[in-house]
Amino acid sequence: MGIRSDVILCIRNEAYRRLSKASTDTIEEYFCEYSERTAEGLLFEASDVKWYEDSYPALIALYKDLEDLGLPDDFLIVVATPEYPNTDDGDFGCWDDNPWGVRKIVSCCLEWYGAENSI
Repeated sequence: MGIRSDVILCIRNEAYRRLSKASTDTIEEYFCEYSERTAEGLLFEASDVKWYEDSYPALIALYKDLEDLGLPDDFLIVVATPEYPNTDDGDFGCWDDNPWGVRKIVSCCLEWYGAENSI
């Protein structure tokens, strides 16, 4: 049980190389391997994971390692949690012009179609 999320991490190649071994191990544990790679960086994607960045020690260390890089424009973590669609908990970094166009989109709508034989 617990809350599950879909998570994307995109990170520039140089920033990834500067991460600690513990952080790259955490990335491998959650994402296995990158989903896409460009000349600029790597995109990692995980679905339906328990991403508790404020209570799991490995994730706390990863966020600290990323923060210590001092390069927030070189990475972006986006966490989509269906139970809490408007939350930005876990979102981190500023690589908004990443080559994949990663961003969170939240929508809510109702649809209704009239009956064909309404009176």
